Amino acid sequence: MTDQEVFTKYSKKGAYHWAETSHDIKKHNAYVSARYDLAIKALGDNSGQRSLDIGCGDGVLAWRLVDNGADAVGVDPVKDALQFANRVRNVELNRKPFFLCANAEKLPFLDESFSSALCTDVIEHLSDPEMLLLESNRILKPGGKFVLTTPNKIAPEMTDPEHKREFTVSELTELLEKYFANVYVFESHPEFWRQVYLSRPWFFRKKSILKYLINFLAIYLGYNPFLRVKRLGQTHLFTQLTAVAMK
Repeated sequence: MTDQEVFTKYSKKGAYHWAETSHDIKKHNAYVSARYDLAIKALGDNSGQRSLDIGCGDGVLAWRLVDNGADAVGVDPVKDALQFANRVRNVELNRKPFFLCANAEKLPFLDESFSSALCTDVIEHLSDPEMLLLESNRILKPGGKFVLTTPNKIAPEMTDPEHKREFTVSELTELLEKYFANVYVFESHPEFWRQVYLSRPWFFRKKSILKYLINFLAIYLGYNPFLRVKRLGQTHLFTQLTAVAMK
């Protein structure tokens, strides 16, 4: 490993991203699910294409890529995560992702070997994020698409003590434009709904009733407030960034 730290969450919590995207109202995480949904939507139709999930963790997105018809590869430096990625779906499939232990800053692939790549909430953990972008550009074919998500920098302090750096829309756009063309960055996940989601009002005896309600709406009614994207002229705070770029 280089600067991408080894997470201990997988050894402590297991395949927690699978729980967060499950239909269990108490375990589901509408915030995280919306992030994944937006990333997959931004990637577009990649059926039959070779696609790379950088920082794949326990494999949720890599498996979704396969479900969408892609030839998916996932890389992550955490071996515990990859063990879950390989065994969490015990099904017989003609196609399944290939998982490999590797760093985002030094990808073990030939130049121009993927049609698309995505990287969800990894760049903020790296002390040298430009190496991630350099490597992502290198492994993409001409015209390949790169999708990246990261927290939106809306306050001076970091949203997580493990983060090395967070970005505003302009900062992320400027950084990506060093390596990619046609860069577009949009904001999602309204701060208002994040506060509601995390709240435990006294009249609910400080239980996560509002979280469970939003999870219910997202799972069974298809309404997830975190999928809202900031429109031109809006002044409300949004907490996530999704970037789409072309090589």
